[in-house]
Amino acid sequence: MSLTIPAEFIQSLRAHDIDPIVFCTHLIHTAARNDGSVTPKQTADEFSIHDEAADRLHDLASEFELVEYTSAQTSRVSVNQTTVTEFIQFLSYFGKYATKSEIELLAEDRVHDVELTVSVPDAFEDRSAELMARLTRFVRNAESELIVVTPFFTRFGVDAFVDYLAQATNRGVSVTVLTRDVTGGNDNAEHVQRIHETVTDAGNVRNLHLFEYDSDHGNLHAKALIADRERAYVGSANFTSYSLKSAIEIGLIVQGPAVDDLTDFFATVQASSDTKRLDRTVFQS
Repeated sequence: MSLTIPAEFIQSLRAHDIDPIVFCTHLIHTAARNDGSVTPKQTADEFSIHDEAADRLHDLASEFELVEYTSAQTSRVSVNQTTVTEFIQFLSYFGKYATKSEIELLAEDRVHDVELTVSVPDAFEDRSAELMARLTRFVRNAESELIVVTPFFTRFGVDAFVDYLAQATNRGVSVTVLTRDVTGGNDNAEHVQRIHETVTDAGNVRNLHLFEYDSDHGNLHAKALIADRERAYVGSANFTSYSLKSAIEIGLIVQGPAVDDLTDFFATVQASSDTKRLDRTVFQS
């Protein structure tokens, strides 16, 4: 399961003042008392909401494979206890790190011509750390091409995005990752290897293109994310836990002709004699 929450689901629950973990627990306990199934009326009675609202929550739970409909007439659902249990663990993790603003951004696909995005430590209570949510939205919504440029990953940074990268390759999106310090046993190697392994196992590895920039004249220090030559993020953050959750990082999300220029620039870097394509042999022990 991805480390980014299905935001529409959590927002719909909170619109009715329902805690997502409480809702999932309701599914498990009610199903246990009723031969593995739950009706919308039982959900409506539990949370004092209208039957129509309960129907909608069951629809969303079905979309995320928490439940399956067993009767079109009664809208009765059977509960996948294993999936719901995993989802509760996921919600607990997400609740520890995500802010309200991040959840709202994950549920909204609209992008302005220029948007400021930031990542800040928890001490900045009046300013939400929203960068990870915006970058995740880029990966999730890419339709044809995705270019990821970052000098470094950490395990947290890979966890936040790798499932969506795999899903993108399955959609036919060409995913290019340009990074550094992979060959030669450097620290970044294990994280890039996990991207390769995850896409190999859960995606279409033919649509994944990994590159390492290695030059005696200077290192790769740029950070960017480009989707479909239409939208781009340019900023200071690496795909690391420190950048995404602890440091003060800023960036701009832009649309328009500048995105074409940025895409062409990284194509030039990719074609440089200092850039090496990484294939599976690099990760074989």
